[in-house]
Amino acid sequence: MKELSIKQWFWTLTFTLPLTFYAIELLFGDTHFTPKGFFFHMVWSVIGVVIGYWLSTKLFAKYRHIKGITAITYFLLLLLVIGISALINLTGLRELKPLISEAFTLPLIVSAITLNSIIAKP
Repeated sequence: MKELSIKQWFWTLTFTLPLTFYAIELLFGDTHFTPKGFFFHMVWSVIGVVIGYWLSTKLFAKYRHIKGITAITYFLLLLLVIGISALINLTGLRELKPLISEAFTLPLIVSAITLNSIIAKP
């Protein structure tokens, strides 16, 4: 089977991650299905995948020549997630915390790490 391209990975992650994470939240979390909740979860998840794609293909790919960029990338992603969480907690936007923490940061991290690993392959 042929290797998937970066854009094929992007579309695969865009369709599978939001649905998978929402299904896991429904089965194992304390959330209940509502059309509004489903819509917001999907929107935030797709935004997370798009930002992860942009970080991996546009920003981090420019610095492939730096030795150890993969480790630096994981550290920067960790700082990004900590920064988003701190921003939510410090600004008092706690009502957005459930949406952003699960629906935004998980797809962001998974897609950025997946795409970064694929780009790093020789």
